[in-house]
Amino acid sequence: MGTISDIYIPSERGRATGFWFIGPILGPMISPLIGGAIYQWMGWRAILWTTAIFGVILLVLITLFLPETSLKLKAQQASRLSPTSPSCIHANSNSNSKANTAPKPSSSPLPVPATHQPSSPSPPHRRSLLTRIPIPILSVLTFLYIYTLTPLTTVLHLLFPPVGLSALYSSLCFGSLYAISVSTPFKFSEPPYKLGSMDISFLYLPACVGYCLGSVVGGYLSDREVRRAKDQSEDGQTYSSEVRLRSARWGVPLVPAGLLIFGWGLHRHTHMALPIMGGFVFGVGLMLTNGTIMAYFADSIPGQTASVVAAYNALRNLIAGTVAALTTAALQSGLRENWYFTLLALVCFAGSVCLEVIQRYGAIWRQRRQNKLNEKAGASPPAASTTITVPMAQPSTNTPSNS
Repeated sequence: MGTISDIYIPSERGRATGFWFIGPILGPMISPLIGGAIYQWMGWRAILWTTAIFGVILLVLITLFLPETSLKLKAQQASRLSPTSPSCIHANSNSNSKANTAPKPSSSPLPVPATHQPSSPSPPHRRSLLTRIPIPILSVLTFLYIYTLTPLTTVLHLLFPPVGLSALYSSLCFGSLYAISVSTPFKFSEPPYKLGSMDISFLYLPACVGYCLGSVVGGYLSDREVRRAKDQSEDGQTYSSEVRLRSARWGVPLVPAGLLIFGWGLHRHTHMALPIMGGFVFGVGLMLTNGTIMAYFADSIPGQTASVVAAYNALRNLIAGTVAALTTAALQSGLRENWYFTLLALVCFAGSVCLEVIQRYGAIWRQRRQNKLNEKAGASPPAASTTITVPMAQPSTNTPSNS
């Protein structure tokens, strides 16, 4: 999503997000077939070897062929290489000073450098704590802070209501996806279905087709809402980021409907086509909402899309893992799947209130956040004011960001 926000304008991000989601969706579509075949022919250990080899191949391809798209990082790299950059000027001055260090006869005595003049050492109690730490230990602590503690601060984006509420609803729906995925091999391997591992693998295909369809259609609907809002504005460019969430209303009722069809179809032991159709309906609804929310993340905190998506993934995976564990425990304890999926449907439907709240108060929350950032930027000392980039990185809430 960070890459998409870098290379696409806001009115095209929904469509780009929809097509991007096809990649992650193909994993659940293809992996059960490949995994089932590998397990049946070569054993479960071969699955681990296959995923390890595939991961190494992806790492090499990403390292060699994935370019950097961050405009901010590119600007920083270009400034370092510019002849007028402070580092280059400092290097040139050093080279010039070394070239002029040849001894020349002179009758006047050389002045004593200021660094050679005696100075009174600072009292020990005034020394900073960092100066007392050995340099190797300080380097290790700095490394641990940058690469372990600093990334955890991205979770704080969930405290921003537009991000937290939208991430909460999307995570609840995504957790229900794991409930369907876990229940499928459990229930279809039992009577009256009694399907094998390869046959069960094909049951995931209809839901994945629904994911792809909902992702692409949801992206187009999301961009259409943005273009419509621009056309209705006075200048033809101004719009509120929350208008993108209007397209999610088409997927909100499909999520609980698909869960009900899937759960009650399994409970009634109907033909397998009915619960499979429920998975398809759920997949369409899930991606109609989830794809729209992912595109909204790029507009909620402009310039920090990658951090926002990282915080969302943390919450999403936490809820998904919890739902998967609860689903396994519920099925093994004899809980009826119809009531379990009815409960999930009610939770997802109640969570859709978050989208309505964001559409009503999201612009106000974003404006308050922007005002606080502007106040902090204005309150900075004059000496550091030239380094402040908050107004550039955080554009006004009424102007779309092209970052």
